[in-house]
Amino acid sequence: MNYIEKLYREYEEEPTPKTREYLDNRALRDKLEDKVEKLVGEELMDKFMEAQWEYLDLECQRFFRYGLRFGLELLRL
Repeated sequence: MNYIEKLYREYEEEPTPKTREYLDNRALRDKLEDKVEKLVGEELMDKFMEAQWEYLDLECQRFFRYGLRFGLELLRL
């Protein structure tokens, strides 16, 4: 694991936001997940969620690296 990955994992442990917008969005997502699970079944939903979390982790890492590069570019200005 390189330094940037280690730094990303440290920031990943931060607590989730407690804003009204975040909590409302999360509640809506949870309700939709429950509805989809009823339609497709628990096994398929578990497989989908596992793939979704892996995808989101990769996207978050990409955004984190982009943010670091952007921040370093700003420091050069």
